[in-house]
Amino acid sequence: MGVKLEAQQKGPDSLEYVKNREKVTEMMMDRFKSPWLWHDFTYFNILPVGRHFVKLVESLHKFTTNVITRRWEEIRDEVDEKKQQKRHSFLDLLLLAKEVNNLSFEDIREEVDTFMFEGEFFKELV
Repeated sequence: MGVKLEAQQKGPDSLEYVKNREKVTEMMMDRFKSPWLWHDFTYFNILPVGRHFVKLVESLHKFTTNVITRRWEEIRDEVDEKKQQKRHSFLDLLLLAKEVNNLSFEDIREEVDTFMFEGEFFKELV
C-alpha cells in the first residue's frame, strides 16, 4: 500500500490488524455455517459475538483509515507539485485519482479494505 508497517520484522502476531483480520475471518466462517446466526438484528444487537464482530470491523476500518491518511499526507506534495513517480502502489493510484474521479476517503477505504482483507484471505486458502 506504500506504507511501511514492519509487520514481517515484528512477526504477524504482533500487529493488531493481522490478529483482528484473522478473528473477523473466523467469525464470518462461523456465521456462514450457523443458520441461527444469519439474522442481522439478532447477531449484531443481541448476541455478544455480533457486537464483538462490529468492534473488530471498526478497528480494521480505523487502521485502514489511518494508513490512507498517513499516505495522503506523504503523497499530497506530489499531487500539488505535479511530481510523478514511475511506479505507484495501489493506494497511491487511488489517492492520485481522488481529485479527478471525485473519490471520497470512504470510497478509497472500501477499496483498500477489500484489497488488504480479501487478498490475505485468498492467500491463506492457497
